[in-house]
Amino acid sequence: MEIAADALPEDLEALRAMALGLQQKLAQSDQITADLVVERDALASDNARLAELNTRLEHFLARLRRLSFGKSSERMDPDQLQLALEDTGPWKISDGGDLALRSWPLGWARPLPKRRPPRTGHQHRRAGDAPHRPQSKERPLRGRR
Repeated sequence: MEIAADALPEDLEALRAMALGLQQKLAQSDQITADLVVERDALASDNARLAELNTRLEHFLARLRRLSFGKSSERMDPDQLQLALEDTGPWKISDGGDLALRSWPLGWARPLPKRRPPRTGHQHRRAGDAPHRPQSKERPLRGRR
């Protein structure tokens, strides 16, 4: 803020009052700046927390999609999916309405499929095939080349 030299009062008391007024305005401006810095830092930490939550939710959603649409999706119990959504989510809404993170459960693994019984089928060879030679689908003509 610039003040023209001809706008300054001639009276010493008026000049002092003007200087004190400018000091108060400067102190208020410094206080507003400090409050804005604190608010900016709080918003930055909230942004980082929400980015982490977003990453966790994307991972959780990808896991649920694999369970729902993957190879073993037909064997998934719908009640288990509902429990996963309700109990093990990384989010929790506190009493104040703020979104707070909980620790993500480690050790989540897909259920392994049941073990299949060993093969019991036998491959039968045609008459005349030697057991030491690989079995072919087409039999070559004998005697002609």
